[in-house]
This record gives sequence, C-alpha cells and structure tokens, in this order.
Amino acid sequence: MTRRELQRRRQRRLQGIINVVIATLALIAFLLLVGRVGWYECHYHREAEVIKVENNIVRVKDKAGYFWTFTGEGYRVGDEVRMLMFNNTTDSIIGDDEVEEVELVTKR
Repeated sequence: MTRRELQRRRQRRLQGIINVVIATLALIAFLLLVGRVGWYECHYHREAEVIKVENNIVRVKDKAGYFWTFTGEGYRVGDEVRMLMFNNTTDSIIGDDEVEEVELVTKR
C-alpha cells in the first residue's frame, strides 16, 4: 500500500468520525429541544393569596377560586404568591396539579 493510499484511508476514517460526532451532537440538541418543549407544555404559573398558615403548611386561594397547599416558612395571611404549577400531564384535570415552586409577590 502506498503512502498516498494510506493518507486517503486516514482522511476517510477521520471524515467518518467527524460525521458521527456531528450526527450525535445534532441528535442531542434535538432531544434537548423536545424535552424543553414538553416541560413548557406541563408547567404554568398561578397567582394566589395566603389564607391560612399552620405549622409551615401554607393554604392559598388562587384568582380562579381553587385552593392549594404547600410547605414553607415566612408566609403570613394576606401575602400574595406566584406558584409554578405542574399539571401532571392532565390538561383537563386541575385537581391533580402540584405546586412545584412558590415566589412571594407581595408581603403583608
């Protein structure tokens, strides 16, 4: 095998490796994008007012009249909060939604 043939073989092998790396990176980017879109489809925000605090269990009522509970410290009755909600992938059933994060909007 001549030197030129060896060089061509190495170049083809290197190009094949580069193609595999590019395809792998493209697949990873696609999967991350799909995962991120799925996250946005299952999460939403809801604002509410604290109506009861007992032993770090906070009960709130949102603007639509639904009641939610979560654990937290430093909340008082009358505080306004913004909650990040997870819909459990059931768009039509609000009763199984979960409070994932709570941010204090207005302290009383």
